[in-house]
Amino acid sequence: GKRWGSGRLKVHDTLAQQGEGSRLAAFVASLYGFAIPMTVLLLLLHNGLDLARKMRGPRARRHRLEEAPLSPSERWQHAANAVCFLLLAYSGFALHDPLAWWALPFQLLGGEAARRNAHRAAAALFLMTAAAHLAYLNTQKGRARLRSMLPAWRDLQDPVKVLAYNAGVSSDKPALAQFCYVEKFEYWALVWGSFIMTMTGGLLLFHNLALAWLPLWLTETARVIHYLEAVLACLAILLWHGYWVF
Repeated sequence: GKRWGSGRLKVHDTLAQQGEGSRLAAFVASLYGFAIPMTVLLLLLHNGLDLARKMRGPRARRHRLEEAPLSPSERWQHAANAVCFLLLAYSGFALHDPLAWWALPFQLLGGEAARRNAHRAAAALFLMTAAAHLAYLNTQKGRARLRSMLPAWRDLQDPVKVLAYNAGVSSDKPALAQFCYVEKFEYWALVWGSFIMTMTGGLLLFHNLALAWLPLWLTETARVIHYLEAVLACLAILLWHGYWVF
C-alpha cells in the first residue's frame, strides 16, 4: 500500500509540475527553462546600463519627441488591468503552492475552494477588462493609440542607439517617441501573454470536458505553459515595467 501510494503521488507530481508525462509538455518546460533566464538576463543588462548612465549624469526625464497624456478611459483600463494582474498572480501562485506562508489568507478563508474561486473571479474580471479595451480600440482615440503602438523599423534601431549611448559608445542621446520599443514590448507581450493564458486557463477550467474529448498530453502541456508563462509575465512586469515606471 505504501509503495502504491508513493508511486501514484510521484506520477501525479511529475505530470502536474514537470510535464514529464508528456513529451511535448517536457519540451515546453525545457523551452521555458531556457527562455526565462535569458529574458531576465537581457532585461537586467538593458536596464542596468540605463541605470548606470543615469547615475553618471544629472537627473532628467527621458528625451521624448512627443507626450500625449493618457485619457481618463485609458487610466481606468490600466488600473483595472493592474488589479486583475495582481489578483491573478497571487491567487494563481497560491493554487500552485497552497501551503506557502504567503498563501495563509486563502487558507483562513476556506482553503482550496477560496483560492479556486478567487482565481476564477480575477480571470473573469480580466476578460471583462480585455473586452473593454477591445471596444476602446474601435474608437477614434483608440485607433490612433493602436497605430502608435504598431511595430516600426525604428523599433529595431532605437534599442541599439540606446544601448550604445548608455554603454558610453555614443555621445548622442536618442530621442524616443512617447510609445517607443519599451512600451511596445510591454503592450504586445501583454497581448500575447493574455491570449496564451486565456487559452490554457480555459482548457484547465473545463478539464473534465477536455479529458473526455482531448488527449491527456494537451491538458498537461497547457498546465505547464499556464504556470511558466505566469512566472515569465511576473518577472517581466517586475524587471521591465517596474523599472521604467519607477
